[in-house]
Amino acid sequence: MAAFEYRYASPVGLHKVAADVVGKVCEELERSELGLTPSSLLDYSRDENSPTHREFEWNDEIAGEKYRLEQARKLIIDLRVVHDDVGQEDARERAFVVTSDRKSEYVPIQKALSNEEFNFSGNG
Repeated sequence: MAAFEYRYASPVGLHKVAADVVGKVCEELERSELGLTPSSLLDYSRDENSPTHREFEWNDEIAGEKYRLEQARKLIIDLRVVHDDVGQEDARERAFVVTSDRKSEYVPIQKALSNEEFNFSGNG
């Protein structure tokens, strides 16, 4: 798979970690036997040395596990791919999508659209 430039769809300043860093982590997880799910991203991010650790609220008095899973899901669906051949802001597409046959597992959008194995649901 070609390397992409990643950006967030949400307003600047909402995230603590650069979109390219999160995108690379998501790519690695998607290729691993774990797959890319909110749970696998959250587990990966638990280590304080993980590049995505700062994206999560770890104080249980503020946020519990379900909240952190929601943070992981939002982090995945907020990533966008920026294509080199198109410079327009509206030319960005979601980097990862959930497929209905993968039980909330996310795959790169190009993989979902080009592979009949996936029953693409188009939602996050």
